[in-house]
Amino acid sequence: MFCHKCFILSLIGMLGGCSIIASAPGDSEADFELICSRWSPNIIVCEDYIVTDPITGHLKIWNYKDDPYHGSTALVCGADLILNTGNPLQDYIVQKETEGELLCINAEENDLSWSWEDDSIFTIEWENLYLSIEIPECPYAQKVCTVNGYGYLSVD
Repeated sequence: MFCHKCFILSLIGMLGGCSIIASAPGDSEADFELICSRWSPNIIVCEDYIVTDPITGHLKIWNYKDDPYHGSTALVCGADLILNTGNPLQDYIVQKETEGELLCINAEENDLSWSWEDDSIFTIEWENLYLSIEIPECPYAQKVCTVNGYGYLSVD
């Protein structure tokens, strides 16, 4: 006799053992890692707490492409940010404004340049700070997934 309950429990056990986050081999040259969610080909969000020489704090980046509400834009958010960009006044202002609060700016309304080098490399430029995030495609042709993103920072 077929045991439906046993089948469902074994299926849950097998699925429970699978990782929700698709992971590629770590990039040892990356400055930091972010958890990135691809909600569709048009909406991507990456975030995590990062520790680097030019930026330390919680970083969250949204990218919309042809979204009915947001259009095509990028939002860069940060909380408890400590900057070391070589501009002491600007670094101090960012630190004070994000202390204990998630502050977001719209790239289209501010001095942020952003672009996609291809379908998996997103870049942002703000004055002398250059940020590049490698965001792998979803595995198995999925439209929605969570992947590890690898970030690279440079300051001129």
